[in-house]
Amino acid sequence: MLEDLNVDVNEIRLKIFFDRHALDLLEKMLTLDPSQGISAKDALDAEYFWTDPLPCDPRSLPKYESSHEFQTKKKRQQQRQNEEMAKRQKLQHPQQHARLIACFCLRIKKGMLDL
Repeated sequence: MLEDLNVDVNEIRLKIFFDRHALDLLEKMLTLDPSQGISAKDALDAEYFWTDPLPCDPRSLPKYESSHEFQTKKKRQQQRQNEEMAKRQKLQHPQQHARLIACFCLRIKKGMLDL
């Protein structure tokens, strides 16, 4: 039906979701020929950034923990090491517990410990 009217469906969808200032800026930014495209300075001064709704105050934006690749890798390695240490301690704990019980029983037998 729309094909008969020679209407671009994608263009209609874009106009539903974006205002004309946004579409104008997008069109200029996505120009294939760089000599005809918009400069970064002109893009920042585009009408889109000066019409309602205006950008919010940066202080009101949520703060996220830094997640640089190297920092994340380091954190994961540290977490793995901590988990491995916890596993080793878990495995050693029953042995230590058994030693303490054996020592406790030996002291009772020798009369070194009164209950």
